[in-house]
Formats: sequence, structure tokens, C-alpha cells
Amino acid sequence: HEQMRSCDDLESETESSSMAQEMQTVLLMSNHPDEHFAVAMDIISRLERVRVDQIDRVGGQELLQQGKSTLPLLRLEECLTTQSESPSETIYIIVFEVAGHEVGLLVPHLVDIREVSTDVDTHTFHGTGVIGSLVLEGRTTRMVDIHELAELAHPEWFMNQPVATDDQGESPWILLAEDSHFFRRQVKEMMCSKGYQVVDREDGQQAWELLEENEYDFDLVLTDIEMPNLDGFQLCQRIKDSAAWKHLPVIALTSLAGSADMQRGIEVGFDDYQIKMDRDKLLGALQNFTGAKAGNNRRHRSESRLQNV
Repeated sequence: HEQMRSCDDLESETESSSMAQEMQTVLLMSNHPDEHFAVAMDIISRLERVRVDQIDRVGGQELLQQGKSTLPLLRLEECLTTQSESPSETIYIIVFEVAGHEVGLLVPHLVDIREVSTDVDTHTFHGTGVIGSLVLEGRTTRMVDIHELAELAHPEWFMNQPVATDDQGESPWILLAEDSHFFRRQVKEMMCSKGYQVVDREDGQQAWELLEENEYDFDLVLTDIEMPNLDGFQLCQRIKDSAAWKHLPVIALTSLAGSADMQRGIEVGFDDYQIKMDRDKLLGALQNFTGAKAGNNRRHRSESRLQNV
């Protein structure tokens, strides 16, 4: 790899002003009448409503006993700068999985499930546990990163996670094709923080042109489905039909793909489907396809290139 500009520059080189506005499904909630939050629905396992007297506190940690298992609980006011209101008799729990653990986020009020823009302000409110903010119905609503909240509350769960390396002990190289600036930045930051070298492009055509330049020896392509100029299906088809890149794993990065998309994805050769905001599963898939398999993919590509010289 000749140039090292990928993870050093998390801002994309270009932005398309004509692209269609992408939407995301979020759960809107409030911690206080003046404090509004949202969390991506894609990463929520389930929602529960419990009585406050069912919650135990042991060693400073709030817990909910569920049969033979125990659900650790988090509160926004203990992780972020936010107000809380006087407790009522019942409270909601947003349950999600992170680092092999089920965790619950305690929320006094659930407001709505809504489709909102991915045009998130990532500057005004951005920090540990907060991705950014949106203005909804005249009110500032902070987008919560519940994976980061869990890491803030339980850093021991993340202490021994391995840094991404291939079978040669090198950092795997990922080509990311995603037209949403919001999702592209979130996914790229997450992969770079885990040791991957990431080069991003805002549509499939730009990603394909980069592959044709042969500047990078990529180990995997991670692509959105709906993109201008060349969509994820078309990009995958070109890769799988090419002599030089046909052994390159291609993962579709999507939001709850339907059965029709899944079938078409199988037909064009996608190796896997992953949800955009589900970090644990995405990182697991990246490790599966760039660990010991990376060397084999590189050898296959080298042999294909030699045959076509």
C-alpha cells in the first residue's frame, strides 16, 4: 500500500449535493420534559416496561433479575450531561447487545418510532455516547450511541478485544462505499478505531474506479445498497465478474434488508449482509472475512492478475 491517507482523514473527499436524502428509523424518547433523545431502531433487541421496585442495586450497579439471568442497566443521567425527572412507578428498558452482553437502558418516556433524516449535526452535540443531534418539531434531539454508553459504564468488557490483523499480522484494508455522509463517518470511525485501514467513497462508481486503479490491495469491500451512479448490487456484480477482484469478499451494509434484496444479493454474489449500526455483528463479520482468509484472497488475486498479464 503506497499511500496512508485512509484513516488519517475521516472526512470524505467529496459530497454529492444531488443525492436523495437517506432516512433512518429511530426510537424517540425523553429523560425529562426538556431533554429529548433518539436511538437507532436497528440495534434494539426489544423494549420492556417494568415496575421501578423490580430494579435492584448491587455494588452501585442497577440490575433487573430475569429468571436465572441478570440484566445490567444504564441511565442516561449517569453517562451524559442531562436532567432527570422524579421517578414514577414504571419505567421503560431499551435492551440491546454489546460485547457479548445484554444491556438495558432505562428511559422514563418513549415518545415515538419515526423515520428521520440522516443529515445529523455532528458538531453541536458530539462526544462519548452522543453521535450528534437533529431538530425535530422545533426541539433539539440528541442521537445516542448506546454502544459507547455501555463501554463507558463497563470498560472491562472491551479491554481484551484484539486489534484487527490479517494472517500476515498486518492491518486489513477495507473499501467502504456509502453515499450517506453520516453513516459513512460513523462506520469508518468505528473500523479505524479497531485497527482497520479504511478508504471510503460516496458511491459505487467511485469505489469501482478506485479498484481499477490498483492503488490498494483491499481485503474486503463494504458497500451500501442504495447509492447514486452505481448501486451496491451493481458494484458487487462487477467485482464478482472481474478476473482481478472476483475473490474479494463483499459485504452489504444495509438497514434491515427485505427478502427481495436478500435474494438479489445472493444472485450477484454478496458474501454477507450487515446492519449499519450493529457494531458487534459488523466487527465479527469483518474479522471472519479479513483474518486467516485475507491471505488466501490476496494469493487468489495475485494469481488472477498474473494469468491476465
